Amino acid sequence: MEGFYWLQVYKLASATRGDTPVVDLLGPWFKTTVWAAYWQNLNTQLPYDLPRLINHPEICEGPARLIERRQDQLIANVPPAWRHDSAALGNPTGHDSLDAPAPGPEHLGPGQSYHLIGLPWLLQQFYLLVRSTGDDARLRTSVFPLLKRSTNTFFHCLRREEDGRLHLARSFSDEYGDAEDANQNLALLRWSLETLLAIDDRLGLGDADRPRWESVLRDLTPPPVDPAHGLMVGRGVGFDRAHRHYSHLFAIFPLHLLTPERCPDQAGLIRCSIARFTELQGDEALFKFVGAASLQAVLGEGDAALGHLRRALVIHPRRLPDPQAIPVSSLGENTLYGETSVCPFNPTFESPIALARALVDLLFQTWGGIIRIFPALPTDWADAVFQDLRAEGAFLVSAVRRGGHTRLVRIVSLQGEPCRVRLGTGEVPNAVHGATAHQNAAGLWTLVLPAGGEALMTFHATTAEDLTLSPLAGGASPWGLP
Repeated sequence: MEGFYWLQVYKLASATRGDTPVVDLLGPWFKTTVWAAYWQNLNTQLPYDLPRLINHPEICEGPARLIERRQDQLIANVPPAWRHDSAALGNPTGHDSLDAPAPGPEHLGPGQSYHLIGLPWLLQQFYLLVRSTGDDARLRTSVFPLLKRSTNTFFHCLRREEDGRLHLARSFSDEYGDAEDANQNLALLRWSLETLLAIDDRLGLGDADRPRWESVLRDLTPPPVDPAHGLMVGRGVGFDRAHRHYSHLFAIFPLHLLTPERCPDQAGLIRCSIARFTELQGDEALFKFVGAASLQAVLGEGDAALGHLRRALVIHPRRLPDPQAIPVSSLGENTLYGETSVCPFNPTFESPIALARALVDLLFQTWGGIIRIFPALPTDWADAVFQDLRAEGAFLVSAVRRGGHTRLVRIVSLQGEPCRVRLGTGEVPNAVHGATAHQNAAGLWTLVLPAGGEALMTFHATTAEDLTLSPLAGGASPWGLP
C-alpha cells in the first residue's frame, strides 16, 4: 500500500503543476484513446482531492485557476434567460476551456435531462482548497460569487409540488441515468446552500440572498430512499444494477452531509446504502472500489475499506488470447491503469491517484470543521506514521502510532483558526503541550493555538522514538515487482 501510494504522488507531480493545464485522462504518458478530452463529472475531480490533503495545495491550482479564468464560459453554458445570475458546466471540455453547455429547459425532451454535477463538485474542491490555505480573500472574490451562480442554476430547476416541498426536475445521475429528485444533485444543492450560508457567516457579508438560501434549504425534499436498499438514484429509480459511479451516495462522500457523526439516527440507512453499492457484482472499475473504501472510511470501518483497496489492486493482464475475454479494467505493474469497456485499454489517469486519496482517508480526515486522527484504521495496522497532512482551517497535522497505541499527535496552526480534533481510536492523551486544550463529553478536543503555534498531544509511556516523526522500519517496496 505504501509503495503504491508513493508512486501515485510521483505520477501526479510528473503530470501537472499549478500553472500547467489540468491533468487529463492520460497524464504525460501517451496512448491512443477514445477519451481524448476532459470529463468534468469525475475524471477531473478525482486526482485533485489528494494533493490538498498531502500538503501540496499548489498542485490544486490548475482547476482553480481555470475556473477563475473561464467564468465567462461558465456563464455562457446556461440558457440565455439564466445568464444574469447562473453558471454551469457540461461535458466534455478541452484542455484550456470550460466551454461545455449544460442542457437547459429547451432540451428536456425524451432522452434529455439537466446535467448539474460538474461545476458544483469543482467548486467544492475549490472551497476546500481555500479553506485549507486560509485564503479568505479568494473565498470572497472567487469561490463565493461563482458558487452563488452555480446554486442559482439549481433554483431554475426546482418546482414546488403538492407536498409543499421543493423538488428537482429530471437530471442526470452520473453515470447511471436520469431521475427526478436525483440524490446526487439534491446533495450538491444542499452542500451549496450550507456552504453559502457558512461563507456568509464567516465573512460577515449579510448577503441579500441569504433568506432564499435558508428557505430552499428548509423546504428541499428529503433524499429518495428505498427501505430495503437505502439511498436511491432518484425518485422512482432504485440502485438496481452494479455501477461504478457512487454519485447517488454523494451525501455520504465526498460531501459528508449524511454521516453517522452528523446524523446518528441515519446510521442504518448509511450502512445499507453503502452495502447495496458494494454488493452488486459487475462494472468493476478501479474507482468503484476506491469510492467504496472512502465511503467505508466515513463510517470508521477500516477493515472493510482496506478490503476494497486490496480488491482494487488486483493486477489484470492487458492482453489475453481471446480479445472477448479482456477484463473491464486493467491495472499494470507500473500502476498505470486503463479501462477496456469501449476498446482495449483506454488510459484513465485519475483512478490510481484516487486510491492514494482513499488510503489517506484511513489515517486522516478533515471535514465539517473537525480534524480526525486515525479515523478508520484497519485492525492489523498496529504501526502508522504520517507527517504534515493539511486540514481545513490551515493546519498541518502529524501523528505516530506504534504497537497498537497512538504515541504522538502534532498540530501546527498556520492561521490561528479554531482547532477541533477527534481521535478515532478513542484514546486520551496524558498531556497536551503548547496549547490550551479541552475535551467535551462527546470526546471532541478543542485546542486554542495562535498562528504559527504548535500543539503536541502525547500518549501513554513514550520513548524518544515514539516522539520522532520518521518512516516505519522497512520502508516501501517497489510496487508490483517480485
